[in-house]
Amino acid sequence: MSLPLLTINSQPVHLMAAMRVQQTYGQVGGGETLLRLGDGAGLKQSTWRKRSTTISGAGRMPPALEQIDWQASVTIGCVALVAIRSATTTITLPAARRTDAGPFGFAVLPDGLVVKTAIDVTGNVATLTAVQGAVAYVAHYYPVLTCFSTGPVQRTDATGTAVGWELAAEEA
Repeated sequence: MSLPLLTINSQPVHLMAAMRVQQTYGQVGGGETLLRLGDGAGLKQSTWRKRSTTISGAGRMPPALEQIDWQASVTIGCVALVAIRSATTTITLPAARRTDAGPFGFAVLPDGLVVKTAIDVTGNVATLTAVQGAVAYVAHYYPVLTCFSTGPVQRTDATGTAVGWELAAEEA
């Protein structure tokens, strides 16, 4: 399994700027509140939910992202996997996912171990090959996110030989 390069607006961030890359996912929500029913039970109410991401990288060169129009939305080809678990061998994947790497299929055994299994994707439906005794199936994929960001924050050490950067974004 080869790891895909981070892409922004279909342009790869070159390896000399991304020798080490980390990506985190989070959630942002709107109008979220926790309501209490007459018996005290909690009821969460939310009007929408979107994904946020933070990507940090380090290398010997800056990431060359100055040409991107950060006033407009950008498309990020992610480098961190997301997993969807199912009790069956059929899993619906989001349409916004990378096609240059993955998806990957795994079967979960009763002892918690996972084994790789073949995966066939037609449209957005992944069908994993059944594994005897499996209690669940998991499909891993790399998302493609359409986001807004103010652009990267960059830092360079005093010698100019190490460059780090970080990009925070939220789904449009």
